[in-house]
Amino acid sequence: MIKNFLLLTTIVFGSTLFAQGNTVFQEDFSPEGDRGLWTIGELDGDGYTWDFFDNADPFGACALSLSSIFFSPMFADNTLISPAIDLPTGVNLDLSFKVANINLDLGIEHYAVYVIPANATFVGNEIAVFEETLDADYSSVPKTINVSISEFAGKKVQLVFRHYKTNYQESMMLKLDDVVIEKSTLGVSDINNKNVSIYPNPTFDVVTIKGLDKVEKVKVYDLTGKLVKEFVGNQTNISTLPKGVYLLNIHSDNQVFTRKIVKK
Repeated sequence: MIKNFLLLTTIVFGSTLFAQGNTVFQEDFSPEGDRGLWTIGELDGDGYTWDFFDNADPFGACALSLSSIFFSPMFADNTLISPAIDLPTGVNLDLSFKVANINLDLGIEHYAVYVIPANATFVGNEIAVFEETLDADYSSVPKTINVSISEFAGKKVQLVFRHYKTNYQESMMLKLDDVVIEKSTLGVSDINNKNVSIYPNPTFDVVTIKGLDKVEKVKVYDLTGKLVKEFVGNQTNISTLPKGVYLLNIHSDNQVFTRKIVKK
């Protein structure tokens, strides 16, 4: 199935993708595309991992991670690693992708996204740029995630999508599609409203979210993937949390923006 994916054409040199226009990298996992350049792995050894499907609701062509569904509990720990990507310098960089789960009854899935140096070996203890437990209501309508990865500008990297069980959540099936990295010149407002920031950062207590007209909810995760706080609105107080680095998943209009914050 060929998707009408209205993005500028990328040029492929070996396994490194270069950009024209604002699109640095894109992947829709169609059989006509470059999904064969992705590396599939598993850290759990159960024989079930990522694969590519040409017709899986709600996407059509997509990547799909599966756990050992015939055994309980389900211990998925599967990795999908992109080809090497040269990220440009002097720009803001936004990673976006879409995820979905299997159904409302079995749909709660945990996953994380990492940006690692090109050709590095992923071992599982790296710090994620995004992590969440996907709610059970994204089986028929996918969830769109937007993550700022500007800190990696000027580097040659690979993306790692990891579907896995934590101490807090089992896992069964996760679907992934429409992975895109886009750039915008530093200092220029993003017309797609992705210029989301949090301040002050670092902070001792109060955190304020700027750049979104509506913040439906915010989930705060520590670096082990544990949900440590959840709140509604664009401001909260995290003074009771231990010192460290946290990920804020900011939900707005069926999209999720993630930002790191340091608690002093």
